[in-house]
Amino acid sequence: MDRRSLLAMILCLVIFLGWQKLVIEPRMHPTGSIETSTETPPSSSDKSLEKPSTSILGNPGSSRVTQDRKNPQNLVLSTGTGNSTLGDSGSFFLDWNLKDYKQGILPEAPPVDIQSVSHQSGQVTLAFDDPSLVYLSDIQGQLTRQGSGATWSYEDSQIKLSRDFSTSPTLPYVDVVVKAEFKTQHPHYAFIYLTSQGVEK
Repeated sequence: MDRRSLLAMILCLVIFLGWQKLVIEPRMHPTGSIETSTETPPSSSDKSLEKPSTSILGNPGSSRVTQDRKNPQNLVLSTGTGNSTLGDSGSFFLDWNLKDYKQGILPEAPPVDIQSVSHQSGQVTLAFDDPSLVYLSDIQGQLTRQGSGATWSYEDSQIKLSRDFSTSPTLPYVDVVVKAEFKTQHPHYAFIYLTSQGVEK
């Protein structure tokens, strides 16, 4: 190996380590913790149908966000591939049944859905790199039908979120537009991600 190749390798290593130390590490934040406290649910004789309130914290210095839980609200959208179920929680989709795909070869086999693929009930979640916004994965918003689509919205003292879903029975997909308006400091990055869980054998 000649001196130029060795010098080039050392220079690349210095650039890589410098980028990691000076650019990436300052943008990394410590992972936030979630603290959930639930009140005692009302007795069966109580006529109130309100669910317990949930208090969620980001990092220890973040402001406390309290939300009274209501009965979950779901909407079903008809698409060209099957019915997709939207929820009012942090996950965009609760389920999606594919009408042309089965979980087995028998005619009575159930259709392929989100649960059978990812082994989790909800999918597609929005998150941010700011620990004070970690509670947004467990919020309950307002879900309303808009024609053949739907709109989900949520607002508190830190953020205003909306999701606009549009599709039709002839389209094989659901188009989702996500909007976030920050009322205080905004994060550096936003992530929309899928999750899955392996099956133990």
